[in-house]
Amino acid sequence: MNDKSNNNWLVWAGIALIAVLVFVGYRIVAVSVGPVKVEFESPTQSQNQQSSVPEINQPTVQNQPQQAAPVEPAIPSGIENPSGLVSSSETIIADGYTLNFVSVTPNPNLSDFLRVKLVVTNYSSDTRLFRYVRNSVQMRDDTGKTYANDNPSEEIFRSVQVEMPNGEPVQFISTLGFDWDNRTLLSFWGPIPSSATKLYIDFNGFGPFSGFTLEVDL
Repeated sequence: MNDKSNNNWLVWAGIALIAVLVFVGYRIVAVSVGPVKVEFESPTQSQNQQSSVPEINQPTVQNQPQQAAPVEPAIPSGIENPSGLVSSSETIIADGYTLNFVSVTPNPNLSDFLRVKLVVTNYSSDTRLFRYVRNSVQMRDDTGKTYANDNPSEEIFRSVQVEMPNGEPVQFISTLGFDWDNRTLLSFWGPIPSSATKLYIDFNGFGPFSGFTLEVDL
């Protein structure tokens, strides 16, 4: 009986010792490790971390310079597409062109002939072809006299064209008798009567200029 009691006591003493050892070991581990901290990342910290990430530069695409569109010169004031009688001091406008009268003078080579001088300007944005027939410009006066074109017939009815750069005035003038080119007008057989006070220059198919008469005071 005493042997059995002694054995039971030893068993319980062993269990108690094991329990003590387990408890002491847990405390040692807890002290050495320390309290476990759980940290939560704030939105501000997250944004700061994101802003600290280096940015990747995107390649810069350079736009190619665009060619400037041709600019139309400003058309001066004048009378557009007139009809009937118009003063020779006016600027005539038709289809982007202007027409200005310059003078009527005697032909220095043939005094009985008269020379007409006109200036045409292209006011569009492009170079254009100005087309006309030489006999599209005719002359008469207020006495009823018509000034004939005593020129070679092949020149009187010739259709010609002139390249007109934009904004550049081009002069058209009556022939001296031998200097035919695409800007040469017909000459007119005079002389002007002393009783005449006005000359009339008729335009019918001189490029876009048609259906009107310039009145020139003598």
